Amino acid sequence: MVSLSLGELDRRTQDLIEQVINSNEPALITDAEQPAAVVIPAQEYALQQQRLSLLERIARAKAELSVGHCHSQDEAEQLIDKWTSNGV
Repeated sequence: MVSLSLGELDRRTQDLIEQVINSNEPALITDAEQPAAVVIPAQEYALQQQRLSLLERIARAKAELSVGHCHSQDEAEQLIDKWTSNGV
């Protein structure tokens, strides 16, 4: 991901980003009237990444279940105990 400080951007871009931050609403950037990019607050981006990760984990779990890879309740509890006792 590209990272720039706000000071490195031109004034109009700074204003747009400040508006996005203050309103907590995304801004659509277009090129020839076609969507080119979306600017969203960093916290919203982080939340979206967390959601995406969770959805990917759910999809992997469903795929595992569909081929019979699963654990009993007792096995699951033992694994959780093992992971939590190791600080994972």
